Amino acid sequence: MAACVVGTVNLTILAAFRENIVRVFTEDVDVISIASRVMLVCAVMQIFDSLAAVSHGVLRGVGRQAIGGYANLFAYYFIALPVGLSTAFAVGWELSGLWVGLTAGLAA
Repeated sequence: MAACVVGTVNLTILAAFRENIVRVFTEDVDVISIASRVMLVCAVMQIFDSLAAVSHGVLRGVGRQAIGGYANLFAYYFIALPVGLSTAFAVGWELSGLWVGLTAGLAA
């Protein structure tokens, strides 16, 4: 439950202040536009990332790290990579597509 709360807080902060966060690093209008769109995907990813972090912590605590290792191997190479490459290049979502793939891998 705590992971969901933390992920939701992170999602809210990144979504609400996405342009302000990007402006800290650059004033280029094109970069701000691209990064702001990508920040929305990164914001959604925070829910799955927080759940994955807690899950890996629990597995480490019970001494079953191998399960997390195999889950990561499967999720990243068989889900995140194909989804990311296909949405980035075949669908044309570019950088956002790569982050969608990472989000899909974390969700898996």
